[in-house]
Amino acid sequence: MKLAINYLNGIDGIGITQSISFVFFFAMFILIMIYVLRTKTSYYNPISEMPLEDDAIQYSDKEKK
Repeated sequence: MKLAINYLNGIDGIGITQSISFVFFFAMFILIMIYVLRTKTSYYNPISEMPLEDDAIQYSDKEKK
């Protein structure tokens, strides 16, 4: 991380605030990617099939629009 901050501080017109923002964004991106990749496929299978399922609930005429 120190290498990235030193590199970003070397750019003209960039301050510590922009460097911190970049590091925060990058860390959040990595954490979200780890979460998504570690989640088991059994969680995603029912969600991926939802658009293909027929409507099991019969709605009355008042609810249909």
